[in-house]
Amino acid sequence: MVQRTESWLSCLIATSGLLFAACPLLTSVYRTPTTVVPVHLSVDAPRAKILVCFYQTIQGVRLDETVWDNFFGPHQDVDESSQIGFTQHRNFHSVVPIVPNGIDPGTGTNSQIMIPFGNLLSETLLSSIDSSRTSVLVAFDSKTATELNSSHHPTRILEVKVDSFFVWEEPLNHLNYSTVVSCRVRDSSGAVLAEQRIHQSALGNELGGVLSSSRTFLDAMNASAGAFTRDVITEILRRCSIGFAR
Repeated sequence: MVQRTESWLSCLIATSGLLFAACPLLTSVYRTPTTVVPVHLSVDAPRAKILVCFYQTIQGVRLDETVWDNFFGPHQDVDESSQIGFTQHRNFHSVVPIVPNGIDPGTGTNSQIMIPFGNLLSETLLSSIDSSRTSVLVAFDSKTATELNSSHHPTRILEVKVDSFFVWEEPLNHLNYSTVVSCRVRDSSGAVLAEQRIHQSALGNELGGVLSSSRTFLDAMNASAGAFTRDVITEILRRCSIGFAR
């Protein structure tokens, strides 16, 4: 992700090796709070008490505290979990981005793209459940899920796990998203009622042009990541329907 209005300064500073390595201004951080928009999906459903359990992608790390980037993949970062954006690094060599199998990673990038997909997914799903018809219990680890199941006796249990998520830039100023999410529904006895593995991709999301501001890029990132997340949630609600109605 390159803002062309700044590229001439990068080239000028890069001519001095020591200054290039020492100047903190060569790392530019751009962030904005994430926006969560619920899915509006009409479903004929009875009233229910539902336990939603978000399994951990990284052992010991809550899903809503798990963020993904194109440099390191999934990692825990509480601060980054509520914001979205990118960091332009000009003080080290380009990094070959992490991409799905079969995708050409290219020669490398200096733009670190940060997506709080764990928080986006959990918040969007929970906000999409019709609270007027459904009582919702939430767990982000198996211990809490067991305790809530024993004490509240939900009629349905929805288990969600992000198996993988990728974000990468190709072509310039266009973001691509890809994820695999597993969902399973159990009844009060523990019997499996539905089980699905959802594969979802959204390619070529344009963020802006040569003269676009960082605000334009951030707004476009928020919009595209939110739209992608809603598509994933829609598939969860349709394939693992357990009485959600909106």
